[in-house]
Amino acid sequence: MNKLTGLTLILLPVSILAKPGFQNPQARHLTLLHINDMHAQYAAQNESGGMIALDRLIRENRDPGTLLLDAGDTQTGTMLSFMEYRHALGGGFIEMMNRIGFDATVLGNHDFDGGWPNTRILMEIADFPVLSANCVLDDSLFADAPFAIFTRNGLRIGVIGLTTEVLPGMVKRDAIRGIQVLPVRATAQKIIDDIDDRTDLIILLTHQGIDADSTLAAGIHDADIIVGGHSHTLLKKPKCVNGILIVHAGSRTRFLGRMDLEVRNDRIGNFQYRSLPVQASAERTNPGLTALVDSFSTVIDASYNTIIGNLDTPWIRAWRTESNVGDFIADVLKSETGADFAVLNSGAIRKNMTAGPVTIRDIYELLPFGNETVTLNLTGSEIEKLVNRNARSAITGKSDILQISGLRYRFRESGDGSPEIIDIRIGDSRLEPGRIYRGASIDFVIRDQAKDYLGFVPDDFELNGYLLHEQVIKAIMLKRHIRSTADKRIEQID
Repeated sequence: MNKLTGLTLILLPVSILAKPGFQNPQARHLTLLHINDMHAQYAAQNESGGMIALDRLIRENRDPGTLLLDAGDTQTGTMLSFMEYRHALGGGFIEMMNRIGFDATVLGNHDFDGGWPNTRILMEIADFPVLSANCVLDDSLFADAPFAIFTRNGLRIGVIGLTTEVLPGMVKRDAIRGIQVLPVRATAQKIIDDIDDRTDLIILLTHQGIDADSTLAAGIHDADIIVGGHSHTLLKKPKCVNGILIVHAGSRTRFLGRMDLEVRNDRIGNFQYRSLPVQASAERTNPGLTALVDSFSTVIDASYNTIIGNLDTPWIRAWRTESNVGDFIADVLKSETGADFAVLNSGAIRKNMTAGPVTIRDIYELLPFGNETVTLNLTGSEIEKLVNRNARSAITGKSDILQISGLRYRFRESGDGSPEIIDIRIGDSRLEPGRIYRGASIDFVIRDQAKDYLGFVPDDFELNGYLLHEQVIKAIMLKRHIRSTADKRIEQID
């Protein structure tokens, strides 16, 4: 079945629908529902979210004049992403979206975590169009379409999909091998200019984050709304930039955005916006969806809910500073590889954990990317470059820092905003620039993003064949009780 039939003007002559430049003087109403960064959160957490509760809320807010959009990253976050359904990892979550009745989604970076061939199968499972105007594979569009045009209450609504330009820096290289990402702004404006005469309202469905959305809005014209994702931002009211309304709805199915708006003469008139919490309840109004969710829950609970240890202290992750969970995982990485020091990116750690029992499922969700451990030899001078890069990331916040083990350093911010490194130690000894040290990390950092995280590309490294999350599970099972503190391996001083 062609998902775009009846939705997009690519398949229909323009003259049948409207003359170029046509404007409808009568105000027409649209209810826009949107969500983003669901990350396969199929079940409720702490009485919030989950697909059954989301479906109930959508049903309460939906009418024939409603458009339901998702702004990407349907995958990676729960065990459901690791389970195969209709020959695709994570396919079960797409089927849940089918049963809710989504109208469109855009490709997010985590939708490629299983590799682009898996993404293609996910797109085949989806009963709704998967959009992206700027993802190209072998000179052909990767997604179902660059845009779709929907009709609601007589309104023609153009929805253009746009994926983050920094996709290559956020996904394993092998997962997107051959895919190119075109510039967002130029791609968006070209399509806006093409469909403006055929639409009453233009929505950019983006996965690039609130800051990039604001920059995009400032640099384009003739778009009306940006429905965005990627930064997990929860906006209680729309942000307006250059006359364009920007909306984001948090993450993990905890909130649904609703905008009620009137369109007259190709412009938005009155509008109201609400951020609706998705609250779990015993009410189940969609038997097909409920049966699907329950079937996956039964399998996952039976297979992965084995308790392997106990957290005596909560694990709290951090992006720009050392964290106790980062220290623990880096220590495991160092110990299991026998290295002098270990580093891993903070972004590899995907959730906080409360004190209490730890299950296998928790660790899969904590470290969901299937990263393989890597060992390599670095000189002391190269480690100095690594430390400088890490301190700079802590100061600027433009990238997540590396969590570390076996390595300590102190730094301050100089007058020009650059880092001044005061002291670097490996173990208990000062770093020796000419000495060779054995290091450990993960494939994403060393093989795919070394320039960004280290400041250089290592000459040689070795993949060890072990997955990080498996080593962490083993370490917890051996230790049983985990008490973690951040022990000032990274110190920024005044």
